[in-house]
Amino acid sequence: MTFGWDVEALALPCPYDGSTILPICARMMPDTIETHREMFGLSGPVLDIDAFDRPHRRRIEAPRRRSA
Repeated sequence: MTFGWDVEALALPCPYDGSTILPICARMMPDTIETHREMFGLSGPVLDIDAFDRPHRRRIEAPRRRSA
C-alpha cells in the first residue's frame, strides 16, 4: 500500500450498518512511520497521551463468580 502498510483481506466485503466493510489485517512495515511523517508533515510524537484532557471513566470490573 502507498501508506506503508502490509494489508491482507480476511474475508469478502460484507454489509454492516448500511455500508459495506472489508475486514482486514494491517501490519506495519519498517518504513510505515517515516512514510506517514513525510506525507502528513509530522515531526514529533503523534500520540501524546498527556496532551489530551480525558474525561473520567468509571471503573469496569469483571463479574464475580458465585460460590458453589
